Amino acid sequence: MDDRPDVPASTDTTWAYLRPVLVAGWLMIVVIIGSLLVFGRDVLVPLAIAFLIWNFINALATVYQRWGRRVPTPLKRGGRTLALLASAATVVGVVVLVVQLVADSVAQLANNAPAFRESLREGLPSFLEAFGIDAPKLVDSTLASLNAEDLLARTATALTATAGNAGLITVYVVFLLFEQQSFERKLDRLFDDPRHRLRTRRILAQIEARIETYLRIKTLVSLLTGAVTYVVLEIFTVDYAGFWALWTFLLNYIPNIGSTVAVILPTVASLGQYNDWLLTASLAVILGGLQFTIGNFIEPRLMGPRVNLSPFVIILSLAVWGTVWGVAGLFLCVPLTMIVVIICAQIPATRPIAVLLSADGRID
Repeated sequence: MDDRPDVPASTDTTWAYLRPVLVAGWLMIVVIIGSLLVFGRDVLVPLAIAFLIWNFINALATVYQRWGRRVPTPLKRGGRTLALLASAATVVGVVVLVVQLVADSVAQLANNAPAFRESLREGLPSFLEAFGIDAPKLVDSTLASLNAEDLLARTATALTATAGNAGLITVYVVFLLFEQQSFERKLDRLFDDPRHRLRTRRILAQIEARIETYLRIKTLVSLLTGAVTYVVLEIFTVDYAGFWALWTFLLNYIPNIGSTVAVILPTVASLGQYNDWLLTASLAVILGGLQFTIGNFIEPRLMGPRVNLSPFVIILSLAVWGTVWGVAGLFLCVPLTMIVVIICAQIPATRPIAVLLSADGRID
């Protein structure tokens, strides 16, 4: 005997008609958002980078404020405004130093490119033969295809594009810093319903807090990785140790593949410098072991549940955002996916998506 309550046939019929409409609606929303991300990336990528820099400046200002409370400094009297100015000045100074170091190192590498290529032509086959790989023709063809002039031209083009975006990013960051002072008042006037206002504030506070924490811890871990890499390269007397350490610091922001590339680059450089496969293999093992230890033990303990993203989702987001926004998407994939999870968790219809994307299913 069927004990289920009677459901009017009209309700079943209505739901049967509405279900395909809802599915089509969601698919249309996904297509529209994807199209906006792809075709609007010239505007959205600088805006996303500016948003992260703005978050980083606020996170650093919070650190400065804490220091200012403990020691008698001008930051203690100046409050949040002076802390923001000090944080912004720190970011600008670091960017200038990084650009100067990269420019000087690229110029030196360009001058030594022919000798470096010839050294690799001699040393790489013996290095591969030590692992049972016989590929002298492959090495010759690969190295022959390397054109230093073409590489420098592409680098100059990329630097020019970056410099153009840097001006736009700076404008975005400045306006975000000014707008944050009046954002609370705008939010109060935007929502008449206190519940909607509170819900919006909770979402924005979660996004800001998680991204600030992620950037602060990720920067600390990246600095540690870069510093340890520099020490190891100096011990092995590898040329341009500071340059490779800087790239290690930057690549550490890219999940998974960044650490791999950060090991390969100085390893190949050492092979081109010394033509000694045993030394190169030792350097690769040490750098790989350091990356594995920091990435799998130290960083997870510091980060804790703050990221709350499944490892598979991080790999997937790396592929998706890298395809959509290129290199910038590789660096931004984790913060952007965190924002998606936080927003989806607050909407009943998309809450299951947030649960699937999370690491442990707990999204509250």
